[in-house]
Amino acid sequence: MNLREWLFGSKQSAADRELVAELRGRAEEGEVHAQNDLGRAYFLGLFGLTKDEVESAKWYREAAERDDATAQYNLGWRYADGRGVPMDKAEAVKWYRKAAEQNYPEAQAHLGYCYYTGTGVTKDWTEAYKWEDLARAQGHHGLSKTVIATLEKKMAADQIAKGKKLSNDFKTTVIGPRIQKH
Repeated sequence: MNLREWLFGSKQSAADRELVAELRGRAEEGEVHAQNDLGRAYFLGLFGLTKDEVESAKWYREAAERDDATAQYNLGWRYADGRGVPMDKAEAVKWYRKAAEQNYPEAQAHLGYCYYTGTGVTKDWTEAYKWEDLARAQGHHGLSKTVIATLEKKMAADQIAKGKKLSNDFKTTVIGPRIQKH
């Protein structure tokens, strides 16, 4: 028993300890879903774990490097906010892009917003339109609907057409082949 447990008692139940041990074992064996879940558990302080943003980012990175889109998005978010890793907007864009290219709508929306504002990447409204349109097509209406409406007021017709073409090309070349494989 450590000093903290002696003074305050353990906030982790036996069931939580067992669950975390099993989750950690699977994560350490390389199971990406377990790595992502462990990252989330540390980020939120689930299962009696103490919130630990550094440990959270570590597990998100493990899964992200194995091409897990959810973990890539979560790691991008950590870099965007400097939570558990140094704040680095360009690194955030890198991870958002990896997830967005796997058709992860939240990452597409965040990447689009980065292009819209020029955060971590050169401002490019055509690219912003592309990614926001892709997110919106999957039902991610958050800011995407607002960003697109704003872009449509600011962009020339040929820029909008190019953004729509980029979005359609992505759907055809990236999403289409994935659907046909199943």
